[in-house]
Amino acid sequence: GSLPPELSLGALNFQRTVSLAEKWGIVGGLVCGSKWPIPEWDDASKLIDLRNELVHFKSGDYEQIDPSPSLDVDIMRRIPKRVLVRPVQRAWPYRLLTPSLAEWAHHTAQSAIEGFKTAYRQERVEKTSTAPKGPLT
Repeated sequence: GSLPPELSLGALNFQRTVSLAEKWGIVGGLVCGSKWPIPEWDDASKLIDLRNELVHFKSGDYEQIDPSPSLDVDIMRRIPKRVLVRPVQRAWPYRLLTPSLAEWAHHTAQSAIEGFKTAYRQERVEKTSTAPKGPLT
């Protein structure tokens, strides 16, 4: 097949101009075919969103005292309920950066990679190995 338009301008341009979530979608579609998106993609995309929010968080808002920082932040609503946060009136990164989040993030990343590999095997390797063989003449 041909390269997707995002890759046709070169790898460096792809790296710099395409978001991480879009890269996963493009590569996932190419490599995993009909198996994309993988079931693990929902949590993986939440992890990517969290990473983006942390990278772009403005430190000036970190220790806001008056008014108190909002506890109803969109990114906090996307975090799975099993992630335990600190019950304090501080900016969301302080509440969220806990061992519980680290465990979820690690599990999510490992699951996404394994899901990607499984989808690849199912779409490419197993499909090819179970395809009917033609005559050997």
